[in-house]
Amino acid sequence: MVDALDAAIIGLLQEDGRMAFLEIARQLGVSEGTVRYRVARLRRSGMIEIRAVTDVLRLGYQVDALIHLRVRPAERSRVAAQAAEIPGVRFVGVTTGSADIVLEAVFGRPQELSAFLAGPLAEIPGITHVETLQVIRIEQIRWNLGHRLAQAEAAS
Repeated sequence: MVDALDAAIIGLLQEDGRMAFLEIARQLGVSEGTVRYRVARLRRSGMIEIRAVTDVLRLGYQVDALIHLRVRPAERSRVAAQAAEIPGVRFVGVTTGSADIVLEAVFGRPQELSAFLAGPLAEIPGITHVETLQVIRIEQIRWNLGHRLAQAEAAS
C-alpha cells in the first residue's frame, strides 16, 4: 500500500523522473532523507521503476502499431510470453474486452510490420484473430497517477 506521501512522491517523479530528492522534499515539506528512503522502498518493492519515455515516431521509427490478439483462453499466458520475446515488441498486456492480448510494436518501415504479422506472430499457436491499429501521431502521454493515488488514500 502507498500512503499520501508515497503518492505525492510518485506523482512528482512521474512528471520528472530526474527530479532531485532535495527538490521533492522541498515541494512536499519533508526531509530529503525521508524522500530518499521512500523512493528506495518503492523501487525495492517493484511499485516504481524510473525510466525514460520515448516517442518512437520522433526517434525515426515509421510504424508504431497496436496489435489486438484474440487467443484461445487456455493459451493466453503462453501467447503473451512468446509475443513478448519478439524483437520490436515494446508492450504486452493481457486484457478484457474484444482483445485478449494487446501488443505495441515498432518498426522502421511499414514492410516490417507486414513481415512481423506474417512471420513471428503468425508462428505462435493459439492466436485466432489479429487486428492492427497504426499510431499516426501521439497527442499525449500522461503518466502522472500520483494525484489519483493521493485521492484514493485520502478517501480510505
